[in-house]
Amino acid sequence: MRAPTFTCSAERTYVLLRYHADFPGGDLAVQQAALDAVDAALKLTRLRAVVFDTREIVEVVETESRDRCWQWAQRRALHDVVALVASSDMVRVQANMRALARRATVRSFPSLEGAAAWVTQRTKQKR
Repeated sequence: MRAPTFTCSAERTYVLLRYHADFPGGDLAVQQAALDAVDAALKLTRLRAVVFDTREIVEVVETESRDRCWQWAQRRALHDVVALVASSDMVRVQANMRALARRATVRSFPSLEGAAAWVTQRTKQKR
């Protein structure tokens, strides 16, 4: 069995999904397992915010896998806000533009601290 390609944890105000360097960017089953782990953590904790940390990913994430994530984010069944942590300026700009175009409550940040602060603030505003 392969080593985990992601970890999911509940932080104080959000669920954190951290992708590891060995994440297979085109493997839809692994991507779905990651999203299912987030959903399970959201149900268990009743938190309404998610942070995806993608900074370690080295393999290109295929379009179908990326689209699945956007569909999940737009459903908003168990969450209100989603933040993406990405090391590339281009990835951050593309994600923010895509979120605005889709009217999704998703934003991208260069640091985990910035993403965590944003989702925490947005979650408090919803109360």
